[in-house]
Amino acid sequence: MHWLGFIPTYTRHHPVNRPAPVFESRRPATPQLAVTSKLAPDDGPPHTQCEGFRDAGGGYGRPGCPRWPRVPVELADPESTNLVKLAVAWLDGDGTVPVRSDLRAAVADAASAHSERGLDVINERPPGFEEGESVYAALRAAEGLPDHLSAVAGHESELTEYLRVWLARPAVELTLTQYRALGVQADSVRARVLAFMEDRPILLLPVASIPAFVPETWDFVVEGTEVARFNIETCCRVVTLLRTPAAVVPCGTTPEGLPIGVQVVGRPYRDHEVMAVAIALEEAFGRWRPPTPSSD
Repeated sequence: MHWLGFIPTYTRHHPVNRPAPVFESRRPATPQLAVTSKLAPDDGPPHTQCEGFRDAGGGYGRPGCPRWPRVPVELADPESTNLVKLAVAWLDGDGTVPVRSDLRAAVADAASAHSERGLDVINERPPGFEEGESVYAALRAAEGLPDHLSAVAGHESELTEYLRVWLARPAVELTLTQYRALGVQADSVRARVLAFMEDRPILLLPVASIPAFVPETWDFVVEGTEVARFNIETCCRVVTLLRTPAAVVPCGTTPEGLPIGVQVVGRPYRDHEVMAVAIALEEAFGRWRPPTPSSD
């Protein structure tokens, strides 16, 4: 399957993928799987299909595949998942930053494809979802930014301009009381969204506000609103805060011929449900294939 990315539940607990490194220093390292089209386990070739993702992890913490830590539950097989029992909610953004119309349309098309398969589908944003970005940003500034600064110390000249600017932002100093208050806010967002997902275990939403762009671009205009580069991925950032499994599957193309990914989000440790829905989307939309280079 031609994924743009798949992140299992348990990698959300690693500091690379969530803003809380101080609490996870004793966990084994896990790979960051976001924004990649090929994954390779330690004992096999790269994979770009769903079967490859499933097999790569034993995929999930199997003996003999040391890159993947064990998880505290038995993870099921996507092929055994009854899709019709998975009610879906789709949303056209996180509620804080506008999303380009063709990307919103792709999410709606993905939702329609599931509805045609007999799934219960509604257009509704989970309560509290729109609060996730501000909480994530505050936590990342308080604990993720210092860790990144430490990791690249002495190698700043090797970074891209974007990262240098990002890391040069003023450090945020929080008291323990303020930090704990942020943790309470994060837990509140998670609790409300996951309560919603008890009835709607699958969310469909955009990956970002815009499709792929030229790396040197810093600011964008989305649906008439100026959006800074730091804010184009608010949908992904909220999902990271939730610590839930997520996959991204191409579900159409932009007028420029770029793939449009739709984010499939599930409940913690229900990775098999996410993968089952993603498989269904690929069956509905087909695999994205890059355009053939012009001979001119």
